[in-house]
Amino acid sequence: LQTLRDLSDHSLIEGRPQKTPTQYIHEYDKDDFRKLTTLFLRVRYGNFEATPSTYDSVLQLQSSIIKKEESL
Repeated sequence: LQTLRDLSDHSLIEGRPQKTPTQYIHEYDKDDFRKLTTLFLRVRYGNFEATPSTYDSVLQLQSSIIKKEESL
């Protein structure tokens, strides 16, 4: 949600509660965002365990997305 808020604040997506993660990928189709969304979907809907390694990956991807957008 933090990443979606940041992208919305930078006018890169139109944040709406009824949108699905896949809809956001179509709106903002960047590799790091796609990977982050895939991890979210696996844990949230795919019954994959959110391990410390998964969490670290999510933080790295989120940081990368935010840094790229802030540098524009």
